[in-house]
Amino acid sequence: MAKRPAGEPASSPSRSSKQACLDLRQQHLLTETWNVNDPIHGMIRLPKLLKKFIDHRYFQRLRHIRQLSMCCYVYPGASHDRFFHSIGCAYLSLQLMKSVRERQPELEISDVDVMCVAIAGLLHDIGHPCFSHMFEHFVHRVGRSKPGLSEEQRRRYAAFEHEDASVALVRLLWADIRTELEAVGLSEQDLEFVVALISPPKKELAKSLEAGSLGEEWPRIMPCRPREKGWMFEIVSNWRSGLDTDRFDYFRRDALHLGIAKQFDHWRYMQTVRATRDKSCGAWTLSPPDKDKDFLREDMLELRRSLHRKAYQHKTTQKLEQHMIDVLELLEASGLTVTSADGRALAPSAAAVDFDASAYVQLTDSFVESRLFELQPPGSSFRGAYEEYERRIIKRHMFRLVADFDVPPDMDFQAYSTDEIIANTLQTYRRLHENREMRRLLGLKQGEQLAPPQDLQASSFRCSVAEFHQGMKRKDPLMRVLFYSSKDPSQSDFLKASEEVPPLTQKVFLFYDGGQHAHDSPLMRQLVESFLQWAVSAQAAATRRPSASLQLPESAAANEAPTSPRATGTDAGSGWSPQRKTVEPARLQNSPNKVKVRRTLSVRSSCPMDMDP
Repeated sequence: MAKRPAGEPASSPSRSSKQACLDLRQQHLLTETWNVNDPIHGMIRLPKLLKKFIDHRYFQRLRHIRQLSMCCYVYPGASHDRFFHSIGCAYLSLQLMKSVRERQPELEISDVDVMCVAIAGLLHDIGHPCFSHMFEHFVHRVGRSKPGLSEEQRRRYAAFEHEDASVALVRLLWADIRTELEAVGLSEQDLEFVVALISPPKKELAKSLEAGSLGEEWPRIMPCRPREKGWMFEIVSNWRSGLDTDRFDYFRRDALHLGIAKQFDHWRYMQTVRATRDKSCGAWTLSPPDKDKDFLREDMLELRRSLHRKAYQHKTTQKLEQHMIDVLELLEASGLTVTSADGRALAPSAAAVDFDASAYVQLTDSFVESRLFELQPPGSSFRGAYEEYERRIIKRHMFRLVADFDVPPDMDFQAYSTDEIIANTLQTYRRLHENREMRRLLGLKQGEQLAPPQDLQASSFRCSVAEFHQGMKRKDPLMRVLFYSSKDPSQSDFLKASEEVPPLTQKVFLFYDGGQHAHDSPLMRQLVESFLQWAVSAQAAATRRPSASLQLPESAAANEAPTSPRATGTDAGSGWSPQRKTVEPARLQNSPNKVKVRRTLSVRSSCPMDMDP
């Protein structure tokens, strides 16, 4: 009888039977037994394991968080929630993995990999708080204005993003159903894989990609999966180009509920994309066929820009979000709290920044709005927030639009904080009155009286800088995409430099709380001109050109005073993007003096109230 080699364990019937049971369960891991009818994708089928995540309190709360926050007050049909979007994203993630596995069996994609990607698609938005991205802006404002915070606390408030909450909730949810997950062979390493799929270290990955060392550094940056599976990290949250299932779903879903008749055929991408090794850096990436480059730019990336311009960053949506942030501030200042697991009462912003899971998951749209719809008698703690919500949101007595400013392509208004934009406008308003230039700028005739200057406070103004781009600000996402040859899939290449499209445009919205009839008041005309004069001088400072080259009217050129992009006195050129050699001319619209000149900017003032949606 042959002896067993030293160190080799004796065979264990119990271990073999356990492995056999595990193998049997994994055979049914992707069996799609849960059906749901989706208005976007039709009847979809998902693995039953996903129901373990769906039937959990953390995920079910997404039913009470609108996908588009306050946008439903402009587009009434856009009241859909993040619950179904997350299910749709899981479905598309599953289908993309199955499509690649079917067409490239040599990749040896496992069922566990497919399931992990589907789980990541399902849970990618689980950390969204009430009112989605708007709540992040609320937390940032609280961090700037709340008294008594240390500098470290203010930095933490400024750095808050919902992705951090998503990762924390995914870990907690995984722990709650660990027994069921381990029963089908999902391990702690798979949990780290799911977390990295949802929130990859984008900056570090992009830095290594630019340096051409991503393949070499992959084991250090992404230890949860080998470099040959690096393309999987471009499915749910594509750090490389933004072409991912999250966007595929919400572009279609949002457009449907907004009533915007545009859509992107994501199935074409999903059925033709391949996993390819990027020879320039040694990493693996998703590669679409070269014949689809125009299709991706014109259909998907331009659709993103269109949705932002028409809906997500519509001027009235911007107003409503500013008002709702004010309401949230009033609620928090009046004592609105959520309760932690140990019974502590936490302010909403503190529950997010310090992240208490039990308190954080209570932050839903319905939680806040139920307080605002409750009758708050005079003297009650929430009376101020109740009245503000009634006046601003319900009765729509909103800020008036002073101007929306189409930023020239060689400027970057993100170099200014919104507080600096307001302060510079008010400073220009006072200067124009002190220099007695306001009359000439307004084009008042002899005998017409100039309204005297008012003591305006910055608290009466709100400002936001909207960006319209293709997902990567000033970078063209398609320049990072490796396209394979339709004639020979073994050959692949990037776009040429001549094919790059600078995608970023910006618009500055300045709002003033001047009452219902402010749009036709003399003060509004003065504010429009004050903002214009500052914007023109800021443009001249940014482009480092003499003001005369802007072809300004005599009055504007006489009053131009280049302004530093920051109140701290930094150099005017710091932080600005490289200038373009030529700038397309635009027109100044609806200015008080009705003078139209060729410029590199466009300003539009508030329309009459009955035309303001």
